[in-house]
Amino acid sequence: MKTKLTLSITKETLLKAKRLSARKKTSLSKLFEEYVEKNQTSSDTPISDALTGILGNDGQHYKEMRREVLRKKYDL
Repeated sequence: MKTKLTLSITKETLLKAKRLSARKKTSLSKLFEEYVEKNQTSSDTPISDALTGILGNDGQHYKEMRREVLRKKYDL
């Protein structure tokens, strides 16, 4: 089932989108739909996926990070 959607974008972006849709010979609606489908994550753990990398630990293990923080905190 199709439904309507109203978007607020700049005129410049609208012109770019119209040029892109003309070049691809498709509608703006189809461009948007394809973009969303292409960028959809199919994860069973959306919350943890959203939090992945939030600590910026560069692959450092949690226990190592904790040890470092405690070492700095207590001057060990």
